[in-house]
Amino acid sequence: MNMMSLVKATGAGIATGTAVYVFSNAKSCKKRKLKSRTARAIHAMSDIADSVAEFMS
Repeated sequence: MNMMSLVKATGAGIATGTAVYVFSNAKSCKKRKLKSRTARAIHAMSDIADSVAEFMS
């Protein structure tokens, strides 16, 4: 397995687990904001992982 794939998978797993935990304990008015912020966080993690991959190659 490629190191960058491992980093991406780990980051996505951590972000997803955190999002599910927070989402399950949140009130309904906060759930919309959490969905939006979670999507932004996942995109940011992907961008960071891509940047690190470019830097290493």
